Amino acid sequence: MQSQKCPQCNLVNFATSEKCKRCDAILVATNNSESTVLTLEWYYSHDGKRIGPVNTNSITQLVGSGTVTGKTLVWQNGMPDWIMAHQTDLASLFALTRNEPPPLMGEEVNNNLVWVIAFAPIISAFLRVMLGAMFGMPSSNLWWIAIIINVSLCVTDISQLKNAGHNTKNMGIWALLFMPAYLFVRASRLRQNNSYAIAWVISFFISIFIF
Repeated sequence: MQSQKCPQCNLVNFATSEKCKRCDAILVATNNSESTVLTLEWYYSHDGKRIGPVNTNSITQLVGSGTVTGKTLVWQNGMPDWIMAHQTDLASLFALTRNEPPPLMGEEVNNNLVWVIAFAPIISAFLRVMLGAMFGMPSSNLWWIAIIINVSLCVTDISQLKNAGHNTKNMGIWALLFMPAYLFVRASRLRQNNSYAIAWVISFFISIFIF
């Protein structure tokens, strides 16, 4: 039986082989019974550099390791310009490389704590009045209690969301800068309504006019 030599790794394969058994290069028999390799070589961008060429088998491994993502710019002979990997024949690879489950749905996450956050302005106002009376000082001097309560609750809530698989990037910043924004962002990322964010705003005004 006639054999053909892989030009890429020099392994001798049977003439009936479509791929090299060592490197998976696609073999195409020529008229003179020799073989050529169908060059499915890719270039990809990484940290501002062009890297390649790499064969399809290699770039599959790069996709699996996360080095090449769907938004990585790639190029192959015949392409007019660089395009994102998910817009090429590599698109099917990304559906197969998910190695972790998606985030839990909003209703599956423990939302008890976020409702405590929603009424935190009233809770902290009550504590300020109580401690102010106990120590004989104006409750306004204890404004920092509200900050401690809100931040502590939000840190715990962010930890819960992270454990549930949700993206918590920049949520801590919103919690420090503007609490309603944190609650609105949370509702958006969990695809929930804004009821607890609205409840916080209402409880904030109640704490101002009642306490």
